[in-house]
Amino acid sequence: MDMLGYKEMWCHAEREGSQDTFLQRLYEALKEGQEWLLPNDNDVWPTEKDRYALKAFTDNIVIGWPVRGDGESELGSIFSNIAFFQLRMATNGFFLRGAISLGDAYVDDVVVLGSAFLEAYQGEAQARNPRIILTDTANAAVRKHLTYYSHPHYAPQYSDLYQDSDEKCFVNYLETILAAGEECPFFEELSKTQGQHYPTTGTIPFGLKDSSQIHLGC
Repeated sequence: MDMLGYKEMWCHAEREGSQDTFLQRLYEALKEGQEWLLPNDNDVWPTEKDRYALKAFTDNIVIGWPVRGDGESELGSIFSNIAFFQLRMATNGFFLRGAISLGDAYVDDVVVLGSAFLEAYQGEAQARNPRIILTDTANAAVRKHLTYYSHPHYAPQYSDLYQDSDEKCFVNYLETILAAGEECPFFEELSKTQGQHYPTTGTIPFGLKDSSQIHLGC
């Protein structure tokens, strides 16, 4: 993932002599967002180090999670955690774009490498807007997981992911405003859209093709 407008924000801070303030705001945003990356799975991942890896450098953020089996459970947690992370960064003034991929990866205090990161890096350019999209490997995995349900509406991915007009699937982070409650900015505005139908063009829940059938699944 990268932060949109980072260069302009940093140059503005330099001109204003407010580099320390900018650094503190960015640090606090990352720290606040990081709290949502810790799942309640002490039995599965006994130490924090096992659960995820996060690296931030300049305007780039890399997050890695271990995946077991076919990855449905882990991807479900990842989509939710990424959505809250993206929301917390956005409410602090840092909008993210990026990509989610599946594959080999290695992260430690010295190096970040692997095919998963390369695919995510390439996919990031296709995100364009402040979206975190699915690359081919993640997309294929989720489409397989949807076959486990009698109808996509019953799958948790139904509200976690949306498919945009360019057919790119992305994490629906705005849905987390409703989950976060009244303490979150924009809660009142978004809550007014509950039950409203989406137009026949634009975003639709992932796994469905006819947006005329769709309403906000809250």
